Amino acid sequence: MANKDEEQDREDLEDEESWDDDVDEEEDDGDEDYDEGEDDEFEDDDFGPDDDGEADPFWWTPHAVLALLLVIGVLGAFGFFNKALGFLAAVPAEHDDGHGDVATAEPAKKQAAKPKRGERLGPEKAKPPSGDVYGAKHLLVQYKGSKRAGAAITRTKEEAKKRAEEAAGKAAALAKANPKIADKSKKFSELVGEYSDEPGAARRGGDLGRFRKGSMVPQFQEAVEKLKRGDVSGVVETPFGYHVILRTF
Repeated sequence: MANKDEEQDREDLEDEESWDDDVDEEEDDGDEDYDEGEDDEFEDDDFGPDDDGEADPFWWTPHAVLALLLVIGVLGAFGFFNKALGFLAAVPAEHDDGHGDVATAEPAKKQAAKPKRGERLGPEKAKPPSGDVYGAKHLLVQYKGSKRAGAAITRTKEEAKKRAEEAAGKAAALAKANPKIADKSKKFSELVGEYSDEPGAARRGGDLGRFRKGSMVPQFQEAVEKLKRGDVSGVVETPFGYHVILRTF
């Protein structure tokens, strides 16, 4: 009787162990199903790096382009490209569309020549004009109706000639008394202030400076040519009136 009870207990124990093994197998199968389902869910996740599970190597490209454009904009605002790209807006100097005046370039200044040894330094004296050049002082006695005679001139032509002859006599006397040309010129200037009707003549002493042949009226030019330097003329008639002339050059 005792042996039967032991055998029965042994069979019950084997059945219990067999049942535990089945339960463990079912639990293992459940875990495997859960893991597979979880893996599938994360493989299809759109928030992953990409479909292959790897990061995009060019993700920085849009950011770099945007930063470059920003830098270019800032540099352009400060005029960095004005010189570099200025040639695009420049108009060639040779271009002439016919709507403007042609500007000529200023000639380059010549380098001053070094003085030669023994050459005197200082400003150069003005050279007289080339060709037939003359210099003279004169006094003019006008009459009413003579060319460019002012309204204050009321004397007749005869009166003007007589006055001019008086001035010519004095001019001849001072020329004889003053052999030097400088003295003659000074005294003649005083005579101009006393007799001449020409506007401004007294202020400049009747000096006409230097002039080329043909720049004066013919009667005056012929009279000057007949004189030597330092000589005084007689009365010379022109459309302006009566002249007395001292040749200075």
